[in-house]
Amino acid sequence: HLDGSGVTTLLVTVPATLPIIKKLRMRVVPYNFIITISIAVMNLLPWGGPLGRAAAVVGCDVMELYLRVLPVQIFGIVFIFFCAYLQARYENSHGYGAKVPAEGEDLSSAITVSEEGKMLRKENRYWLNVAITAGVLGMLFAGIPSFVPFFVGTAIALPVNYYAEGDKFQAKRIAAQAGKALPMIVTIVGAGMLLGVMNGTGMIEQMATVLAGLMPASLGKYLHIFFGIIGIPLTIVFDADSMNYGILPVVAKVGELYGVSSVRSALAIAIAHNSGVGMCLTSGSVYFALGLMGLEYTEVFKHNFWKYICFGTVLILFAAVIGVI
Repeated sequence: HLDGSGVTTLLVTVPATLPIIKKLRMRVVPYNFIITISIAVMNLLPWGGPLGRAAAVVGCDVMELYLRVLPVQIFGIVFIFFCAYLQARYENSHGYGAKVPAEGEDLSSAITVSEEGKMLRKENRYWLNVAITAGVLGMLFAGIPSFVPFFVGTAIALPVNYYAEGDKFQAKRIAAQAGKALPMIVTIVGAGMLLGVMNGTGMIEQMATVLAGLMPASLGKYLHIFFGIIGIPLTIVFDADSMNYGILPVVAKVGELYGVSSVRSALAIAIAHNSGVGMCLTSGSVYFALGLMGLEYTEVFKHNFWKYICFGTVLILFAAVIGVI
């Protein structure tokens, strides 16, 4: 999930591993849970989407948020393996799954690469591309504004890999990927306009004042943690835009009244949304995953709803304990 696209991750992982799950006579529902929480944790990357939206709302660089939430992401990756272990123990104890596949049984699925895919591969420049990627990541972690490393990396990677094909071919490769980036750009610009109206008219301040008046002063400094936890089930009906552009501004404003920085509120909402995104009714990738796995939403919701809440709550409480939120 390093590219931040849920659909891409599902296309790469599910067709390759689902046949193994079925051959071993394991249930697909817990497999869906492990796949989706893996995407949830990795989606905390700077270019994953939620952090970019949160950074636009609170007015900071996305790398500031990412460097702060990085320990939570590392903990989340370790916690996924622990969840997978617990899930496996449960499956085995309830009689699901075969002990060992039959001797000589092929568990792999055929992997075909299109002619276009073969043409785009540059296997003889593998390590050069690794170096370019490492350089881009190094600049990001160094705190350089995130648009600079990507501009530089793209300007180097295209001519290095496709010099012989010419400028027109390189422009086509940019156009082929632009569809993934343009919606995010439009969303962030639109969010800026919406927040400008809400801030300029005093609507956010008024909502924050009313909400702050309903909460005991002794609990005000924990508001962002509370919203983070209840934000996990809210993800069922609230997409990333609603969470970040509707709920986050109010939570951040109220939090500031009690001395909680807007960055901490932003991270709490981002962790909450990512933790429950696997059951979001408004997310196309959720239905795409269900289609690939041959599952119904009601089936997944029934078995995995409480697991998402527990998983997200652990992440938020961990983040609170170490001072990330």
